[in-house]
Amino acid sequence: MKLKRNFTKVEEILKKHGYRKDNLIKILLDVQKEYRYLPEDVINYIGVALDISPAKIYGVATFYAQFSLKPFLFVMVLRVIWQVLLLLLAQ
Repeated sequence: MKLKRNFTKVEEILKKHGYRKDNLIKILLDVQKEYRYLPEDVINYIGVALDISPAKIYGVATFYAQFSLKPFLFVMVLRVIWQVLLLLLAQ
């Protein structure tokens, strides 16, 4: 069962930036500071709130290196698994 996210923090961030499309990068930076990455449901929520397609938001998020679409721990686990596989294959 998937838990529903409370968007109170996202609303605070959007309000802080005046719900302005031209503040999208600042909004994404604040969201990432809050969640440590950019969750898919939050990106969709921001898209609806700012009347921007989620595809455009993903485009911005993937263009700039400082944004992460995966949780930090998930990425670290994948890197460790990759390194172990490389070591095993090298033997």
